[in-house]
Parts: sequence; C-alpha cells; structure tokens
Amino acid sequence: MSALQQCAPRNCHPRRTPLTIASLEPVVTALRTSIFNDTVWPDFTKLPSPQAPVLRFEPLREDVEQRVSHLWVRPVPVNHTVPTSGFIVHDDTSALIYSGDTGPTDALWKAAREVRRLRAVILECAFPNRLAGLADVARHMTPELIRRELDKMPDDVPVLIFHVKPQFYDEIGEELGAVSGARITMIEQDKTYVF
Repeated sequence: MSALQQCAPRNCHPRRTPLTIASLEPVVTALRTSIFNDTVWPDFTKLPSPQAPVLRFEPLREDVEQRVSHLWVRPVPVNHTVPTSGFIVHDDTSALIYSGDTGPTDALWKAAREVRRLRAVILECAFPNRLAGLADVARHMTPELIRRELDKMPDDVPVLIFHVKPQFYDEIGEELGAVSGARITMIEQDKTYVF
C-alpha cells in the first residue's frame, strides 16, 4: 500500500477547502499539462481524492472583473513573451496593481487610471539599464523603462519593485534611486506591506 493510500485525508490534507489557483486559461492549461501532470508533480486536483482535492484551478477571463474569494480581480494583458497579465485587485476599500513579467505596456496603465482608491503598484524590474537589449528581447523592465512607465501610471501612487535578479540588486537599486526618489521602493524580503 502506498503512502498516499495509507494517509487518511484529514491527516494529509488539513485544509477544508482546496487551494485555488486563479489565472488566465493559457496559464491554467500550462500548469495542468506541464507541471501538475503526474510526471513533474502529482495532479493535486485529484489528491487525496477527486471529491476532496488539495488544489483547484479557476480560469479567469481577460479584462473582466471577477470575484476570487473575497477580492475582485481584473486581469489586464501586458507585454511579455508568453500570455501574461497584470492584475487589478481590490476589496471595495482599497486596490493595488500587480504585474509580474512585463515590458512597457499601455493597457494596464489605461485601466489603472480608472481604479478608485489605488494604494500601490507592484512591478518587476529584472535587469539594469546596461542590459536594455536583453530586457527588450525578454520583455522585462529596466529602471529606465520604469521611468518612462511612470508617466502612464496614476500620479502619486507608490511603486514597489520586485523580481530583481540577485546579481543586479545593488545596481538596479542605485538606478531606481535616480529615477524618482521616494515614489519607488524595492520590496524587501520578509517584510509585510499593508495597503
């Protein structure tokens, strides 16, 4: 008998509800076929049983506001090498924008201008300015590109930077410091941010 068969669901799966991964259909499909495929990782949508899985997927429609748990989420397309979205997330009290991998984009910032009580933008910056060519091909941000994007964003909203390649952390930090002072902050690991 396998360890999974021996394990009672309440012991192996203490959550009462499955963990939900909400994303665009191409991302959900990629996770199902390339990761949670019983080859790379088990298909947790069927474990410990199909009736009580650890994981479930919730496909989101692009550019449509949808309820995900207690939050409203609107995926807005951004400019990357694979289908990618930035997310406008709010709870009727405050809102934030989170965009993972992206190069310069317009649709997200246009949508951002319509958001009430926007408290922060969380944005990636993967490369320093000297690697602008690589950032362009990979469709990632540099401090100079972020400087240009600031003009498209709502005024006076703090911009928190993440996805900084560790080997470029200090260099990117210096370059971001020259961009706009207090408006841009690099996210610190193990620090809690409240919006």
